[in-house]
Amino acid sequence: RTTTSDCPGPLYMRLSCPSCKKITIDVDTRRNVNQQIVRTFQSTIVNAQQKSLSSSSSDEDFIVLNHGVGNDPSFPSMSPLDINSEYQLWQATSRLLEIAADYTELDHPLCESCTRELRAHIRKKTLELEEDCESFKEHLKLLHQSDFSPIVSPDELMIEREKQLEATLVRIQTDRKLALEEKAKLEKDAEDISNLEREFCEQSRTFQLDIQNASDEQAAVQCQLQVKTEQLEALKRTNVHNDAFHIYHDGHFGTINSFRLGRLPCQPIDWSEINAAFGQAVLLLDSIARRCNFSFSTYHLMPMGSFSKIARKGSKEVYDLFGATDSKITRIFWYKKFDTAVLWFLSCIKEFADFALSKDPSFKLRYCINGDLISDHKVSVKYQFNEEEKWTKALKYMLTNLKFLLAWCAKHQDRIEQRSL
Repeated sequence: RTTTSDCPGPLYMRLSCPSCKKITIDVDTRRNVNQQIVRTFQSTIVNAQQKSLSSSSSDEDFIVLNHGVGNDPSFPSMSPLDINSEYQLWQATSRLLEIAADYTELDHPLCESCTRELRAHIRKKTLELEEDCESFKEHLKLLHQSDFSPIVSPDELMIEREKQLEATLVRIQTDRKLALEEKAKLEKDAEDISNLEREFCEQSRTFQLDIQNASDEQAAVQCQLQVKTEQLEALKRTNVHNDAFHIYHDGHFGTINSFRLGRLPCQPIDWSEINAAFGQAVLLLDSIARRCNFSFSTYHLMPMGSFSKIARKGSKEVYDLFGATDSKITRIFWYKKFDTAVLWFLSCIKEFADFALSKDPSFKLRYCINGDLISDHKVSVKYQFNEEEKWTKALKYMLTNLKFLLAWCAKHQDRIEQRSL
């Protein structure tokens, strides 16, 4: 509680420590304020001096205070105060506390216990600073004893730095030039590679097209080959003689290529058809004999169509295997010649059948041949003094045996060709 100078009562000041909140000043300003203010001010000045000593260099011989106590015009004079003026006492007290707070960086007033702790802390810091100072001195001595290069001035450092930067710039420019050359070279190489790649793609497409065309052509050739192979196999299985000489029957008549061989009273076949049938039969027997590289030992076939003949080897005997004339006078001489020719032809069939039997023991004629007789019925192939029905049947059996020989030749065609090669 404070009062002005007009107050009749005494002036009291109650101040507390900002650290521990204890009351540090609770005195009557009229009696003891001068002594309290002086003690507080002295304590503050001592703390400020210790702080300044701790922050000064160890090599300096003097101490510079931040705020001179004696030179500061705002610092209160130490002249005795008028204790009867309450305002001056209050103002001086407040100013002293502000100055103490500025020097110690602590709020004032402090209590005695806080002040002791502060002084112990300051002493500890002072000892640490003194130890650091001693350590710095020892390192400074070591530095002076060591051999160091002379101190370079900032200008020289700047010049040296400039030279280093210029050298770096030259090196960078050289590297940049090399990099640009390398870049140009790489771009050219990339362009060449692109051209090569484009050319390769074109060639690859052309090559793939050629491959596709070749594949298509190969497939077509394989297809044709397969067709031709099938045709060849079919041709191998085909007997040209069987197709060229079709032997069959037409009622009581045996036929070869649709030409009937024989005559009946009820069906008097024209001799031109009979002669054509004999011509086809002679040609067939001669063809299969040549195919098998077989040569008849006694007779020689002379296929001449409807006017075929047969001759005996080693002689001039030649007989016609066709009908002569309808003249009654010449018919007697024609019978004998015609029958001899048919008999020789039948002998040639039997000789070729014996050849086939020698090559294939399983072969057998459908009708056996014995001279002019054929089959177990013993019908003769002679026309003279023979019935036309029997003669027609004998010729039919002869064509059947000829067909058996044709079938055997077709069956052993491959073996016969290999043997002939």
